[in-house]
Amino acid sequence: MPVEYAWSAKAARMEAVRVLLDGGHLVLLADDGVTRLGDIALDTPSGGVISGLFVLSGFPKFCEVLRNGELKRAALYGPRGDLVGGGLTVGKERTDDIVVNETQVTAGNLIKIDAAELRHA
Repeated sequence: MPVEYAWSAKAARMEAVRVLLDGGHLVLLADDGVTRLGDIALDTPSGGVISGLFVLSGFPKFCEVLRNGELKRAALYGPRGDLVGGGLTVGKERTDDIVVNETQVTAGNLIKIDAAELRHA
């Protein structure tokens, strides 16, 4: 049975994630989970925490598409390149972690992310 955390515990855990992401990157990936299609720098501080919700700051943000491909995954990296969180989905549906207008991207074009937030499970 999964643990149910108190709101204060959720906030503390999300604050720890915020600290790890300060000055890091949101990396947009192809379906293989490795090929980088876009890289968005995060602010310092990277956002604010309200209970179990971590809202990343400075959005909307843009990045240039690095190579042709289909956006499918995303990962969050700290400022030294260490993986903080992976397995995020990218797509056109509201159920995706990152919602975009178009998943097929072409090198040199721009990707715009309007907002980003993480919710504690």
